[in-house]
Amino acid sequence: MKDIAYYRKIQNALNCESYSEMLRNEKIDDIDNDFEESLDVDKFQFVYTHNNDDIELEIHKINWNSSNITTQKFKSKINNPIFRGEVLYNYKQNLNWLCVDSRPIDYLYYSGTLRQCDYELRWQDEKGNIINKWCCITTASQYNSGEVEDKQLTIGYNQLLIYLPLDKDTIKLKSDKRFFIDSNKINPKPYRLTRVDTVSMAYNGEGCIVLLCTECQYNPETDSI
Repeated sequence: MKDIAYYRKIQNALNCESYSEMLRNEKIDDIDNDFEESLDVDKFQFVYTHNNDDIELEIHKINWNSSNITTQKFKSKINNPIFRGEVLYNYKQNLNWLCVDSRPIDYLYYSGTLRQCDYELRWQDEKGNIINKWCCITTASQYNSGEVEDKQLTIGYNQLLIYLPLDKDTIKLKSDKRFFIDSNKINPKPYRLTRVDTVSMAYNGEGCIVLLCTECQYNPETDSI
């Protein structure tokens, strides 16, 4: 059995305060080396869109489903964390990805899920500034016809769930805010924000904000294409 002086020497060399911390750091070094040398896992270069810093991620599984949602499982080094709500840009794919889940595994590395962004949402803030944010959109109209009838005419009634980073811009969004959300840029459909969720995909004020938007009628007095 090694004496306490040996462990103190190791601790001082590694700048650790305990033997368990030394073992943890050794495991982190092993994981980082495996990350650099592994040839059987796809690695992609990403960029944090908020500060343009580079980061390399291991991509372990890509999923597609019938709702046209694409996700991929990632792994990152413990000193290069990815947090829920961050948007990353992939050079090779020319795609933006929203982190919808991330957690440290035994505080050795981060593991989580990225979801492919499919739309760049634009709106005007209270000062007249134009805000642009990449987001993920899912239809919330699976169980309705997309139309509602009143006494005079039939109007569209589509609903969309929109996932965005929770940040200083999106936290200000309130019900009744209006957006144009459409690939048709000539006659885009207007939508009204009918529900704001800043809780279910966030923790301690950080993460994702979820918006429910409902199709509405174009108002020439307030809507500007």
